[in-house]
Amino acid sequence: MANHISKVKTELFGGLFNQEMLFTDGLNVISGTNGTGKTQFLNWIFNQKNNQQYVSFTDESQRKEIIVFSPKRNAEKVLAENFQSQFGYDKSKQTQAIQQFFSQQLQDTSIQSIKAIVHYLIDSAELLVNSNQYKKVDGATAIKEEYQKVLSQIFDYELDFIWNVTNSRYEAKIIKNGNTVSLDTLSAGENAIISLVFAIYFTRDYAEVYLIDEPEVHLNWSLEEKLFTFLENFCKTYSKQVITVTHSRVIALEKYSKLTQFLTWENGKVSVKTSFTPEMIRDITGDTIRIIQGVTAKTKLIYVEDEAHKTVLEYIKTKQNLDCDIQVHGSSESVKQLSMAFKSLPVDNVYFLIDGDNKPLTDAEKTKYKNLIQLEKYCIENYLLNQEVLNLYNGDGDWANKLTTLIKTIDVKSKPHIKPIQLSLEKGVDVFEIIDSIDGSELISNLSKETYGNDKSKKYDYIRDILSKITDSDLLDKYFGELSFIK
Repeated sequence: MANHISKVKTELFGGLFNQEMLFTDGLNVISGTNGTGKTQFLNWIFNQKNNQQYVSFTDESQRKEIIVFSPKRNAEKVLAENFQSQFGYDKSKQTQAIQQFFSQQLQDTSIQSIKAIVHYLIDSAELLVNSNQYKKVDGATAIKEEYQKVLSQIFDYELDFIWNVTNSRYEAKIIKNGNTVSLDTLSAGENAIISLVFAIYFTRDYAEVYLIDEPEVHLNWSLEEKLFTFLENFCKTYSKQVITVTHSRVIALEKYSKLTQFLTWENGKVSVKTSFTPEMIRDITGDTIRIIQGVTAKTKLIYVEDEAHKTVLEYIKTKQNLDCDIQVHGSSESVKQLSMAFKSLPVDNVYFLIDGDNKPLTDAEKTKYKNLIQLEKYCIENYLLNQEVLNLYNGDGDWANKLTTLIKTIDVKSKPHIKPIQLSLEKGVDVFEIIDSIDGSELISNLSKETYGNDKSKKYDYIRDILSKITDSDLLDKYFGELSFIK
């Protein structure tokens, strides 16, 4: 087992922060109210790592290699340096740079610099080349495959990294949403998180303990959660210890709150708690409210999982003249995670909408969430597949036969669950009796093609076309009662 910190005794703020804190293998989180010395605590650990009076390791006879990263201090530098042209490709310079990096990384007492994304790719490739086991072309290919596995833990992007024989240089790009883009076009959040996880992975053979100060800088909620998941997996995979200071909202999630020690002021001194105090909740609430206010000036914020949700809610909002904002969050699971995070926060004007997906939450599951609304039907498009609604849109549409035909053409090889539905229709079951349990998004997409062709984006115009035939009063009162929370 690798050597990890087991206990830290502090003497900070002239004795006002005098605590003994225990740590476990793997991910450890420090949070709490502002001004409690969280960053100073990380500096204390690093500066006292060889003093057994203050920092105890699981095995004092083993090496005590610690790396300190501060993405907050390093963010601007990473963005400025994320250009391949700023790095020399001369082999001797590469070797010197790599040696200098590890020399500083393991001996310098200062917080270490996080380099631009491309540098970790190049340095890793050059380590292979310098070992005389790879040529540059093959080294680049091997590193691309290796770091792709790291990148895939955060983003659904592809890494493009090659040795360009013609130009005698390494080239790195990202394939994002089907488009190849240069690294310098990535957002601040993308740069920050990729640079950090590459830095952590790059140094995995050179340290046992990582101290990370506010790794969530520049990240939105979903990226914060992915980063902490990466840190947890990294610790388990490589038997490392991470001690991180954070203001991230992920600590509101149960799986991370149980890994967290909370610092707060109590009777004029810094105290350590194992759960939230009212002051901490107010601090997190303040951050959350500022985040909400940064997104919307409306009185209500609704997180939804897809564009169909947003299209329907936006239409209702406009027709009903409602004061709310709707934000797409990407998937049912991510919306549920966000709802769970708000469970412990006194913020009541935020709502979370997910599809039914034929997987209704149990009563016990519902208690874990804050203002989570799960549709009773499979998805929101199913509410448009109501016979009355379709007849309002086009009374001559012969909707029963049209929908029956569409369902019968669905490929059961890719969607085996549709086979029983098809058999029921063959036996004469009314399609409108079973339509709510079928994925209505595919049916609406196919129906929209009759009007708008194969342009997938036109599906949302088709949804608005159907909605426009419903009287304003019936939108919520009759057909979309489950969405009444929008009022």
